[in-house]
Amino acid sequence: MMAPLPRVAIQEALDALSGVSFVAYRDALESLPAIEPHGEDVVLAWLTACRQLFAFDREAGKAFIRGTPEAEKVSETVLPWTHQALQFLK
Repeated sequence: MMAPLPRVAIQEALDALSGVSFVAYRDALESLPAIEPHGEDVVLAWLTACRQLFAFDREAGKAFIRGTPEAEKVSETVLPWTHQALQFLK
């Protein structure tokens, strides 16, 4: 079976986030424009991290999602701090 196309996978990730929390979904949509210029693979990794962090600890997930535009603006990258945030789950 083929993997979903990136746009389909992104929509599925958004749907999964919506299933966890409408607030997380809404906040992710607001932060998404800061992430999209980095490419679909980065968007998908970021959305996956959003869902995982929010499912683990709602406040941590909200802080991660809401802090995304500023973190991206300062670092001009996404994956390093996204991977670092996931260390919280270990």
